[in-house]
Amino acid sequence: MGDNQQREAAEVSPFLAKAVACPLCELVSPQRRIKRHLYQEQKRDIDLKPLSYHWKGKGLTVQHPLIHFLWHCPGCRFTAWPGAWENPIRGTGLTLTKYRAALRDLPGQDPADAKVRALLLQGWTWPELDYEQGLRLHLLAVHQLLLLKKATGALDSLNLGRYCLRLAWLFRELGERPELSPTATRMAQLAGRLRPLWPEAPLDDAGALRAAAGFYEIGATDAQAVEDVGELCNLLLLITRIHLKLRQFDPAKRYLGRAHELTRNLEQRKQQMEGAYYQLEQRARSEARAVSELARKRQQEVSAQIVELDSKFRGMRFKVQDVRELLQDEMDAPPPGRTAATQVSDAQAPDEDFLDLDLSLKPKKKRLRDLFK
Repeated sequence: MGDNQQREAAEVSPFLAKAVACPLCELVSPQRRIKRHLYQEQKRDIDLKPLSYHWKGKGLTVQHPLIHFLWHCPGCRFTAWPGAWENPIRGTGLTLTKYRAALRDLPGQDPADAKVRALLLQGWTWPELDYEQGLRLHLLAVHQLLLLKKATGALDSLNLGRYCLRLAWLFRELGERPELSPTATRMAQLAGRLRPLWPEAPLDDAGALRAAAGFYEIGATDAQAVEDVGELCNLLLLITRIHLKLRQFDPAKRYLGRAHELTRNLEQRKQQMEGAYYQLEQRARSEARAVSELARKRQQEVSAQIVELDSKFRGMRFKVQDVRELLQDEMDAPPPGRTAATQVSDAQAPDEDFLDLDLSLKPKKKRLRDLFK
């Protein structure tokens, strides 16, 4: 076997590729993602940015997972993460027909918006991506959804928050890795050309973090965007973390408080279901056979709901506790230098009763029978 053949055999592709139809123009094109089992995120920043990766296996071509988060259609330029690719209208209130029509009309858009798209697509080599094109791709996804808002009034707040948060992560790493300094220079030049055309563009770490927090906060109040209480709790805690990264303690306390309130409401709901279970148990024991069979059937349904609520409550409670401790640690720590990523707020220390949440003791695991003692 020649040297080239041996090198090809030794090299392992980290990508999982498949042909996917674009949800807008229906063009079938190859899309890919990094195989999740090939790497492990070892540490995370306050706002959940992965800080380090452990790559598994020999001969692996190491890629940067963050720049490969999005899919892109080479035909109509639709850009989104795989979840939004599969269901682009979720949380928008639009039909797929209206969504398609709005984004298909982008070629006839405002001249400034057309120039922004042209700048972001300059020198495109899709599907091959380097760090700079990964940044451009995320900016393109944000710009696209803002144009959708301009055309239809529909704000895809969660996806805008998702893309802006990842932009913040990419910009932060851009400033931390010396080998990316040429990319940082080119992105600074691009930012200078974009700002007059797109004044609200998230073009640095702190700006992208603030944009992410703003969009996520809108999503947290939108019933169409968030349908599940556990999902809402996770979102509130993520918003808390973003404000902590920006050292904005007042909004961090506010959103942590809302997450804690959700856990208390869920606990009260679980207690109500336990009371209903007791009543059904009494009926099953004391009433006629036909009635008791119905009661036992309903009792089984209620017990399943209680188990589900208990599992969700415990998970939410642990997450709230973790972020509560993080908030206390950040407020106790001396403020870092005033960098682009840390806009220090002048918030006062929280009231003692706010931090004295009943979350310190992790409940022991219980069997279903133990829930009713």
